[in-house]
Amino acid sequence: MEEHNNVRTLSEKVSNKIRKRILDGEWRVGDKIPNEQILAKEMNVSRTTIREAIKLLISSHILRIERGVGTFVVDVPDSFLESSSDSRCGTSTMLQDICEYRFLLEPIACALAAERASEEDLNKMGEIISEFEMVSTKMRVNSNHGLLIDRLAAMEVRFHTLVYKMTNNILFQQVGQTMNSTVFETYMVDHYRHSISTSQLKFVDRHIEIYEGIRNRNPEQALIAGKKHMQITYQELMGSDPPENVIYT
Repeated sequence: MEEHNNVRTLSEKVSNKIRKRILDGEWRVGDKIPNEQILAKEMNVSRTTIREAIKLLISSHILRIERGVGTFVVDVPDSFLESSSDSRCGTSTMLQDICEYRFLLEPIACALAAERASEEDLNKMGEIISEFEMVSTKMRVNSNHGLLIDRLAAMEVRFHTLVYKMTNNILFQQVGQTMNSTVFETYMVDHYRHSISTSQLKFVDRHIEIYEGIRNRNPEQALIAGKKHMQITYQELMGSDPPENVIYT
């Protein structure tokens, strides 16, 4: 029992060190942190301690694991996390709130990303697009492959989280990361598992259009592509058209 408490105490110290490195800007929202082996060597602790520290940060919504991909940063104010995890989550009202939020703000984020994205982030987005295309090709052969569907859903979250990161606006980055985590937990995987089909894989093309607008440094092109994607997403999830009284500038 005492040994377990010692491990727990050490893992808490390590989690605080990782948290500080995130707050100091070493790893930004959406970044993938080093693996357990590297962190264990850097901090001179066991991989078990690193694993426990990461679990603590996941429970605090500081980190998120994508199986087979890695561990990513979620740097979000606690006050927003508390409000986003209330009883509305998982309900049809919460789903509508999420869809409305994404429809209103993500096209704007796409336009800002076209103006401000770094070359490094553009390369990351290009890699995600390539992965999208590879997974969608496999799914055309076997659209019922559960692992591929989960991977596709996780990639969608990575893509949109990166869009928010590209805005270089801390509020867009933080709220966007929380929103995309909430999207993933609330409906993304379930929606993919029950609704994905070969025809719906056309959504990959919508992501490519967004990527091209951002890569071309064309805010108008990126905004239009983002709005198109959000319109179709809203229709797929809500079964109705999104609000009409929205003016994008």
